[in-house]
Amino acid sequence: MNPYRKLIMNAALFGVSAFGARFLNFLLTPFYTRVLSSTEYGITDLIIPGRKSHHPTGLHWNR
Repeated sequence: MNPYRKLIMNAALFGVSAFGARFLNFLLTPFYTRVLSSTEYGITDLIIPGRKSHHPTGLHWNR
């Protein structure tokens, strides 16, 4: 396979997955605010950024 084609395909896949994650977060926000109590919403708000710190490629380092 052409290396440039492989690069474009991988970049597209990464872009779609990043967009999908943000869109899912957008869709779940009304659920979080309507169903969860203030305390539960706060705990969720603390947990979600921790999950996002792990980059899908495994190359992102939190410093």
